[in-house]
Amino acid sequence: MKNVVALAAVAVLLGGCGPSQQEYDELQAHAKALEAELHELKFGAQTLLEKARTAFAKQQDQEALDLIQSLLEKHPNAAEAAPAQALLGEVKARIEAKSYAEAQALKQALGNMRETVDEIRQITWVRHVQEPESGDHISMYFGMKNNNAATFSPRLVLMYSGNSWINTYKIIIRADEQLFELDGIRTLDEPYGFNALQSADVELKDKALLEALMTANRVLVRFQGPEYYGDFELSKPHQANIAEVYRAYKRMGGQF
Repeated sequence: MKNVVALAAVAVLLGGCGPSQQEYDELQAHAKALEAELHELKFGAQTLLEKARTAFAKQQDQEALDLIQSLLEKHPNAAEAAPAQALLGEVKARIEAKSYAEAQALKQALGNMRETVDEIRQITWVRHVQEPESGDHISMYFGMKNNNAATFSPRLVLMYSGNSWINTYKIIIRADEQLFELDGIRTLDEPYGFNALQSADVELKDKALLEALMTANRVLVRFQGPEYYGDFELSKPHQANIAEVYRAYKRMGGQF
């Protein structure tokens, strides 16, 4: 701090009027010396090594790597170069270990997933391998680009199979004591054997609903029409599948 004040004072004196040429030259030299001292305090080998050690201790490996490389580039013959080289080996080893662990976690997370690719939009859609194609259920899927789901929200597929058309306009979900309503529903209606298969594909916008679908003791689902409705209970395996898809989504960078 004293050096900063001194440097500021020198700048004021240089900017003022009155000093002789000799005094001016002396002040200029002093200013340069102070600048060099400040630069050394900020970028000197000892400072860089201390910062690298602190970053490494905080698991900030990329920052530690950058600081060590800066030290070795600017001060290759400094006494701190040897301990910096040793620390560099530890940093690189941990970065490699983290990369391997992340790759294994990703492989496990996606182990129960299947992918379909929309080549026009360049989107990869990820679903559970056990997602039903018919019958009463709720399933979840998500999209990603370049193995990253950060810009995608999860989506729900809700499906009901009954003996008559309901003309569903909303879906009501009771999860234990919580009640959720999905309004403005447009279902895809198609025959399925002797039954009427009705399904809706909606963007998931309520985190509380997601938590309830994964963890509630009992989840009841109602497809509500103007006159009729159809109910079913979400099975435990389907709840577990939703939870697995969500873990895969988070592993792929999903932000929901």
